[in-house]
Amino acid sequence: RNLDELQCNFSELHGNLAGLQCNFVELQGHLGNYGELQWKFSELHGNLAGSQCNFDELQGNLGKLHGNLGELQRNPQDYT
Repeated sequence: RNLDELQCNFSELHGNLAGLQCNFVELQGHLGNYGELQWKFSELHGNLAGSQCNFDELQGNLGKLHGNLGELQRNPQDYT
């Protein structure tokens, strides 16, 4: 009877170890997803920084355009 119980315990232990292995594989997948998510956020951060540079450049170009239009208004004879 003790041998049967021991065998049952070993079977149960084997099942628990198999479940534990599944949990580790699942955890590995989640960690991989986290790494990918982190990479995507870094990429997004880079894109936002690039957009900021583009906006700064646009603002500078609009400032130049404004200056050119002001000069054209003041001295139209120079440009006709």
